[in-house]
Amino acid sequence: MAHPEIGDVLLDCDVLIVPGADLRMVIYTVATGSDDAGKLDLLRVTGGRTATELP
Repeated sequence: MAHPEIGDVLLDCDVLIVPGADLRMVIYTVATGSDDAGKLDLLRVTGGRTATELP
């Protein structure tokens, strides 16, 4: 994933399928403790706002 503020984030993708039904759940995760996890934590804390937008 390419984010305009934090750059590229490497995501793992898993697709869970329900047999006999047209249902799928797509789950994106990052490796625990990785730089990518840190980037997502930063987004969670800042809400995606840049430093110039913060009070």
